[in-house]
Amino acid sequence: MFNNKNDQQGYDDFNQRVQEVLKKEKSRTKNKKRHLIVGVILFLIIIIGLVVAGYFYLSKISEKNNYQTVQESKDQVEKDHYDLLEEKCAGQSCCLSSLKLMKENSYKECINGKCQLDFKCNGMGCESSLSWCEPKKEQKKKSEINTSDWKTYRNEKLGIEFNYPQNWTLKKSINEIAVCNPEYLGKNSAEGEFCGITLTKDNKYFSLDELENYLSKAENNNPGCVKRGDRKKIIFKKASSESIEYSICGVLSPTTIAWIIDDYYYSFDFRTDEDIAREIIKTINFIKEDKWAVYEDKELGVKFSYEKKCEIKKENNKVIVCGDQSVEIFNKDKNKTLKESIEEDFLKDYSSEKCFFEKINRPNNSLEYGIISFPIVVDSDLPWWNNNKNCPKQYSETNGIRYFMANSTYSDRYVFFDIGQYAIMGSEDKTWQETLKFIDQNETAGWKTYRNEEVGVSIKYPNDGTYKIEEREKNFAISQDHPGERFNIFKGDSCDKLLPQNIYKGDVKINDLEFKKYNLTGMLEPSVYLHKNDLGCYMFEAVKGPENRLFEEMMKTVLFINQDKTDN
Repeated sequence: MFNNKNDQQGYDDFNQRVQEVLKKEKSRTKNKKRHLIVGVILFLIIIIGLVVAGYFYLSKISEKNNYQTVQESKDQVEKDHYDLLEEKCAGQSCCLSSLKLMKENSYKECINGKCQLDFKCNGMGCESSLSWCEPKKEQKKKSEINTSDWKTYRNEKLGIEFNYPQNWTLKKSINEIAVCNPEYLGKNSAEGEFCGITLTKDNKYFSLDELENYLSKAENNNPGCVKRGDRKKIIFKKASSESIEYSICGVLSPTTIAWIIDDYYYSFDFRTDEDIAREIIKTINFIKEDKWAVYEDKELGVKFSYEKKCEIKKENNKVIVCGDQSVEIFNKDKNKTLKESIEEDFLKDYSSEKCFFEKINRPNNSLEYGIISFPIVVDSDLPWWNNNKNCPKQYSETNGIRYFMANSTYSDRYVFFDIGQYAIMGSEDKTWQETLKFIDQNETAGWKTYRNEEVGVSIKYPNDGTYKIEEREKNFAISQDHPGERFNIFKGDSCDKLLPQNIYKGDVKINDLEFKKYNLTGMLEPSVYLHKNDLGCYMFEAVKGPENRLFEEMMKTVLFINQDKTDN
C-alpha cells in the first residue's frame, strides 16, 4: 500500500496525531458535558433555594397576617364585651368604675357567682358594681400574720373596739365600720371604695333561729346559691357567742358571720383577706356606754333605752319619758290582729267612714304598725288633721308622731306611742321608741294592788279570786280561803319589838330598798324580811314555807307610801 518505509512511517505519524486530536476532542467533549451537568445541577439548586426561601417568606407573611387577624378579632370580642357591660351600667358611677378596673386587668364578668378554675368572683363595695373573675391570691398562713403592730380602734357610741393592720384605713357610718385594705383603695372613685371587711351593729330585729329559717328558704328557692355552716361558738377578746357563718351568691358575694350580744345583732362581712378578717374578730371587745340607761318593766313586758338625764315616770299602764312623750301598753287577744284589737278597743263606737285603722308598712316581719286615721281635710283654712275630732282624739293621727305597734312573738299585748314633734334619743342613732322591745312578763303581771295608807305600804297579790285582805291596826294580812297560806305585814316603832326568834341570814336589796333577811324558826326557806325607815319598822312574814316562792315575788312589788311627807 505504501511505496516505501518512509511513507508508512509518515502515515503512522499522521494517524497518531489524528488519534491524539480525536482523543483530545473526545476529552474536551466529555468535559463540556460534565460542566453542563454541573451547571444544570447548580441552576436547579439555586431555583430550589429560591423556591424554599420564597415559601418561608410567604409563610411568615401569612402567619403575621393571621396573628394580626386573630388579635384584631380577639380585641374586637373584648371591645364588644366591655361595650355591652358599659350599656349595662346605664351611667351608674360605681358600675362604670368597676368596668374600668375590669378593662385595666382584662377581667371577665363573673356570672351567677361562678368563675373558671383558680379564679374567684369579686366586686366593689357598692350596689351597682359589676362582679368580675380575678386570679385567686395565695393567702398567708395564719402563723405568718403578725398582729403585734396592729392599731386599736375604739368607738364608744357603738360600744365596740378591735385591732386592725397598721397600714389599713377605716371608713365609718352610723352603725357600720369598714376596714379597708390599701391594695383596693384608689382603684375607684365611685359611690364608695371597696374595702373588703365590714362590721355592722344593729338592733336585734330577728333571732339566729329566724336567720337560719331565712337561709333555708333561700337555699330551697335557689339550690347551690347558699353556703352555710352549723352554729358554733365564736370567741372574742372578752366574750363569746353563738354564731352562724354563711354566704349567698350574688354581685358582692361576701362571707358573713352573724351573732347576737346584749340584744344587738352583729354581722361581720369579708370578701377578701379571710385570715386577716378572722384575726380581727378575735380582737373584738364590747364596751359599755355610760350615757344611756335601760328602762325595763316586767309587769308591762317592755324595755327601752334612754338618756340617763331623762326622767322616767310610770302611771298605771303608761310610761312617760322626759315629761311629754309616752308609751302605753294594752292587753290583746292572742288570736286577733292589731287591726282587730284597735277596732275593738277604740273604734267600736265610731263611724268606720269617719274613723278607721290604717296599717303602716315597714320592712319588719315580726312587727306590725298602724294608726287611727280619718279622711284628710282639703280645705286650706283648716289643718289637715282637723277630722281627728271624729275619732278618739287622744289616740288618733295628728301633726305629731303617734302610732300603735304589735309584735307577733308577744301576741298578748300591743303598745301606743305618743311622741310629738321632736326626737328624744335612746342611743346614738335611734330614738327611745325605736329601741323598745317586748319582753317576757313576770308572775306579777295582772296582779291586784293593795294600798294601806295607815301602815304606809303598797303591795301586789295574785288576782285569781282566792285571796282576801284582813286589816288590823298597824298591820294587815293577805290570805287565801284555805287555811295556812297567809302573808302578814306588821308595822312597829322598833324592830326589836317585831323581831321574832328567827335566824338572821343577811342583808338583801329589793328594788333599791334595804331589808334584813331571816329564816323562820323550824322552816328551811327564808320567810321574813325586816325594813326600817323614817316611818317605822316593817316586818313581812310568810306563815307557811311552800308559799315562799310566791312570797318572794310579792316582795318585789312592795312600795312604801307617804314617806316623802315624813322626810319633809
